[in-house]
Amino acid sequence: MPEASGGVGSGPHILLILENVSFGRDRRLAKQAGALRAAGCRVSVITRRDPRNHDHGGVSLYEYRAPQDGESKLGFIREYGYSVLMGAWLTVKVFLTEPFDAIQITGNPDIYFVIGAPFKLLGRPLVVDQRDLSPELFEMRFGKRGRFYDLLCKLERVTYRTADHVVTVNESLCDVVKRRRRRPGMA
Repeated sequence: MPEASGGVGSGPHILLILENVSFGRDRRLAKQAGALRAAGCRVSVITRRDPRNHDHGGVSLYEYRAPQDGESKLGFIREYGYSVLMGAWLTVKVFLTEPFDAIQITGNPDIYFVIGAPFKLLGRPLVVDQRDLSPELFEMRFGKRGRFYDLLCKLERVTYRTADHVVTVNESLCDVVKRRRRRPGMA
């Protein structure tokens, strides 16, 4: 059963959603959360359950049981589908108990825009923390392109269209994101 724990600050409330690794194992997101807290923001994090999550004080944690890692295409669909459903449910729970002012999604593949998009209608900006390129990861892992690769490209485009801002881990990834956002039909 998902659970919440942690503290709150006094400034804007920022919701961070992390999919493919737990908050306690993601040093980058922990640093982002710490920087937001230092700037006076209240921070909530939706993440897979992990004992290390509680090593980072000052954030409200909303945890869910981690799904079994996918080993096949069908396994990945099951893993990420479950995570999206849990993330969406907990996002609504957070919003109803303590409305957030902005939302940041982090994870692959690029499917979490479905969680953030409805909140954009309520005036909540959506930030995408782009760390890896899902289509390229798929091609590297399975050694081919095809319908699933094409689907990942489409999901990436929709994610970029939906996002108010995209942040990246380095300049080379930033350049790729800029190129892809400028494609015909891209916002």
